[in-house]
Formats: sequence, C-alpha cells, structure tokens
Amino acid sequence: METFTPYNILDTRTVILSTGGNATAQFPPALIGTNAFIVIRQRNSIETWSKLPVMLGQTTFFDFTVPQ
Repeated sequence: METFTPYNILDTRTVILSTGGNATAQFPPALIGTNAFIVIRQRNSIETWSKLPVMLGQTTFFDFTVPQ
C-alpha cells in the first residue's frame, strides 16, 4: 500500500505463515526504497496494518507483535 490516501495497492503476495509466526515475501526490485504500509489479511481474522509506513528494502523485517 502507498503511504497517502487513497492507499493504492503496490503489490500483493500469498505466503505461508510458519509455526513460529514468520513469513517471507519477495517483492519486485522497483519497490525497494518505497515507503508503504504492510497489510496482513488472513481468512477468519481481522485485517492488520503496520502503524506507520515501512521502507521496503531488499530484506525488510517487520514484527507485528511489538508496538511500533
């Protein structure tokens, strides 16, 4: 998602969440350096957004369990 309304979707990925709560998604190189909200959608669950935009890098780690 972009950082300003109307929050256009930049890219989507379907990933498998490990039993440890980790998931890995690879995004196109064109998105590296882009600030975007990270959104998690899972069936039977509430959609969850990062509080602030996150700069996407070649490797980006984000922990939804720690208040940002």
